[in-house]
Amino acid sequence: TQSKMILRALRITKPNIVGQIMAIAVFSVNQNDLIASLVPLLLTRGYIIYPVSDDEQKFVGIVTQSDLIAALYSGSMNLN
Repeated sequence: TQSKMILRALRITKPNIVGQIMAIAVFSVNQNDLIASLVPLLLTRGYIIYPVSDDEQKFVGIVTQSDLIAALYSGSMNLN
């Protein structure tokens, strides 16, 4: 049947490894960026997780939307 053919085609083209589904153009933030600078990024880009890099563009961690909310809530945000 047609539905079986569609399911078979989906199984054939289904990604098997992370490299097949990962984002290639990645936007990251620097570990020295102000927390307040993340707010517009989260609103305009729509991502909830950002990779964090150091000054040599090496990955050092991630910051999440939850991290930002917690920082804002705790009052630890540097607005300067």
